[in-house]
Amino acid sequence: MPKAWNVITASVVAATLLAGCGTHTRSAAVSLTPSVSRPGVSSRVTSSSGTPMASSRTPPSGTPTGSVHRGSPAEVQVTQPALSGLQMMAASFPTPQDGFVSGTYSAGRHTAGFVAGTTNGGKTWHPLAHSATAFTSLTFENPRQGWAVGQPASLQQRSTGPQTLFRTVNGGLTWTPVEKVRGSISSVVVTREGAWISESGPCTKTGCAGAVLKQDGATFKRVWSAPGPVLSLALHHTQMTAEVATGTSQSKSLVVQLFTTATGKTWIAGGRIASFPGYGPPSMDAPMSGQLTWTSPNDGLASVFSLGSCSMGGCGISEVTETQNGGARWSPMKSVQIGCQFQPLLAGRGRDVAVAQGVNLAACSGPQTQLFGSTDGGLHFGRRTRWPDTPLMALGMGAGGRLWAVTGGSVIVSHDGGSHWTQAFPAPTPTGLLTLANSRVAYGAGDQSNPAALLKTVDGGTTWRVIGSLGDREAVGIAFPAPGDGWLGAMPLQGEFKTSAALLHTTDGGKRWSAVAGGGTPSHGHTFYPAMRFFSPTHGVWLNLPANCAGSCPAFGATTANGGQTWRVLSSPHVPGNIVSAAILSPHVFLVVTLGILGDPSGIYETTNTGKTWRKILSTPSNLNGAFDVSFPTSRVGYMVVNDVKSPRAENTPQRAVLAILKTTDGGRIWTLHDLPHVPDDWFASISFATTRDGLLATNGTLWKTTDGGRIWREMP
Repeated sequence: MPKAWNVITASVVAATLLAGCGTHTRSAAVSLTPSVSRPGVSSRVTSSSGTPMASSRTPPSGTPTGSVHRGSPAEVQVTQPALSGLQMMAASFPTPQDGFVSGTYSAGRHTAGFVAGTTNGGKTWHPLAHSATAFTSLTFENPRQGWAVGQPASLQQRSTGPQTLFRTVNGGLTWTPVEKVRGSISSVVVTREGAWISESGPCTKTGCAGAVLKQDGATFKRVWSAPGPVLSLALHHTQMTAEVATGTSQSKSLVVQLFTTATGKTWIAGGRIASFPGYGPPSMDAPMSGQLTWTSPNDGLASVFSLGSCSMGGCGISEVTETQNGGARWSPMKSVQIGCQFQPLLAGRGRDVAVAQGVNLAACSGPQTQLFGSTDGGLHFGRRTRWPDTPLMALGMGAGGRLWAVTGGSVIVSHDGGSHWTQAFPAPTPTGLLTLANSRVAYGAGDQSNPAALLKTVDGGTTWRVIGSLGDREAVGIAFPAPGDGWLGAMPLQGEFKTSAALLHTTDGGKRWSAVAGGGTPSHGHTFYPAMRFFSPTHGVWLNLPANCAGSCPAFGATTANGGQTWRVLSSPHVPGNIVSAAILSPHVFLVVTLGILGDPSGIYETTNTGKTWRKILSTPSNLNGAFDVSFPTSRVGYMVVNDVKSPRAENTPQRAVLAILKTTDGGRIWTLHDLPHVPDDWFASISFATTRDGLLATNGTLWKTTDGGRIWREMP
């Protein structure tokens, strides 16, 4: 999807890159005015190359004559509440066919927890349980019996609320609380003798406690008070092993140590997994996490992670180490250190191992998550895949190298050790580009498993299937002038510097794409996020978004009259600066929406002569900002999705924004604003109309459909 501007925000798991997406009338996810602020989001707006956005040297002439009027809110019908505001947390697959997922979803003003299951390998899912408890970890022994770590679903109570171990014996339909711990449950291991759990905390300002508990009938008994927080447990043959963080405020040295026991009563210290001089013990200000896995009697891997504090002598801890002698000695795994890694995740089963490492985009640039795989127990690793915009929350491995991963909004599965992934839950829908060809056929770019994926629906958006992948590119503009005949603008994925932008063509409905020869794309180094429209299979126009130049824009756009065999580049002397979206109304009439920045207010500009001259027809009201995205099914009727900023009613109350659409029936001069209650407000939303009545809206992982011109929106299953 197009990333004309990068907006960076931080999260506990990884710094997540939020970016805008588009098609023939797409936009970037950016703030158009400084009237609303959101915690953790940078206010600096840059182009895709990292340079400040430029303004036009010669402002277009004309006094704006347009206006925006507030209309009544649209009617929004929420049909899948478990998928609106969905936050995935955990998954478990005891067999290739049986799987379970858990997380939270928005229920009005409240947050609730849910568990869902599949019995056919993820083809279909059914709800199992809903409660005020969020399960942050799932461990199933078999399709009937499982364990879960639960805490309050409410975000306000989650950080301070107690953690409880739950058990189910009927496949997740009901859950019984078994044990409430004083700190947090760091791992659950099921053996033939019963379940074991490790405890990290409770923590104070100077340190954290730790313990190991073992199942004794219907209860758990403490079998070891550890010398520090227990980060992870793992069964090594018939012995239980523990990864423990130790240290004192006097020593200013943090050590992660291996401990081993045969019975649980006596624990013997093993090798030092990792050491961090200058760090004090884990505490409330710097909690730690870790993972431990064994791939053979001698080989094992361990990970250590902490956000830490720069005042502690460094800005966080992130390390993966290995042992080849049963845990007596550990050494860093240099082969999978990718730099700037944030939280490493481990998964292993037998000799198959996977290591996922995220990138802290607040500190450095690069692909956000990379996954490395090994088939020899971790002795040699190779990069299997990467996700530019998808931080992983959890990683697990089943038989035959089958992998599953939990993202913020989905569960994705790989059957080949991590090279290729499919979205298992919820059903895949486009996460980027969205183009409605007619009332039933639509195309989309990217899902949670692959940003380079191309998706298609033939039932108006109810179900989607992946029809292909662009490899190292992602779709940033798409048009289908005739059935089977399509055009696509593609840009390299984030972090791919060896791949160039391309204009692609298909004649089989998107299964195979070929690059267009000739002058179809700007020269190397120019931005290429095209708004595209074909008025017939032979006559088409693309406009470059954004027009990141001052004055003359030689790569502003191009036209073809022979089906793409040759292209005539449009030379526009005074393109408005900071364009975020565009609508091609006719071969000669274009509308562009601009970003308000550097003293130049946002607005809508029009050209009637393919860009030779421009006229500003609307100054955008200051209360409208966010992910501008435009779709004009006709030259007169158009729709634009925005954020409608609500002013606070009291002092010291933060502003809030709701998603809204603007509608025009006169070609873009007069607009009516309609709020969209219950539709998740996000930094990116994509809108596409095939007719004046049939439209789709994608935002925050959900898809909404209207068949009456935007008066009623229904959430798609």
